[in-house]
Amino acid sequence: MEKINNQEEKIIEELRFLRAQAYDRGTMDFHERVIVKADILQEKYPNFLDYKLHHLLIGSTFSGDLKEFDFPGDDSVELFFRSLGL
Repeated sequence: MEKINNQEEKIIEELRFLRAQAYDRGTMDFHERVIVKADILQEKYPNFLDYKLHHLLIGSTFSGDLKEFDFPGDDSVELFFRSLGL
């Protein structure tokens, strides 16, 4: 079983904060953007459930033993959250 390393844990906490800020603003636009992003990732990556940040994106829980952290390049969930400008 792989544990979440300190760098991943730090990123996850930062992104949880950004996600919470976006939802606290109560904008449906953000929720719709999350749904679109999740749909794109699920279609493009058959193993999307193996990605820790996919679970963060959709608000589900995950264990530290998932194989992957984030999607590459423009598919990155971290970049998606950081691009929100919160």
